[in-house]
Amino acid sequence: MAAPDDDLLSKLEVVDEASQVGTVVKTADMDNEMERLRESRVVHHLYLDEATGEPWPMTDELIVTFEEPPTAEILDELLNTYALVVTQKLTARDYVLWLTDDTGMNPVKLLVKLTEERPSGVRYVEHNLQHRIKKYSPHEYPKDPYYGNLEKSSFSACFTSS
Repeated sequence: MAAPDDDLLSKLEVVDEASQVGTVVKTADMDNEMERLRESRVVHHLYLDEATGEPWPMTDELIVTFEEPPTAEILDELLNTYALVVTQKLTARDYVLWLTDDTGMNPVKLLVKLTEERPSGVRYVEHNLQHRIKKYSPHEYPKDPYYGNLEKSSFSACFTSS
């Protein structure tokens, strides 16, 4: 049986179905159509990097740093309040938290909410971004301003294949 929004989704202009963020669509009536789609799936705006115009690599995870290693009660309160799941414990104070369908908002909105409200023990929150890797030619020199202080011939020799 088709999901209730399959008909609506089929009417939207699909821009990129293989995107890292899911199916990217364009529509003139974005807010109303997003509300309808949110009834059966996670939907959020595609944020663009102001400098490059490229899609911002938002994931459904946040990195939360606590003032001190959280007690089980403090961690459980945060997880239960916002329907989050611990996907990784980075350090005693740093956690990667996954937003579930029941969180009810996208990662940007939750980050702002947590930053403004500062739940018990939370020091700061940041996005868990995924940047696409850009391949460079091995013959391109780094754009680091200090690189010019090195001898380029000795640097190139390190990478010469035999």
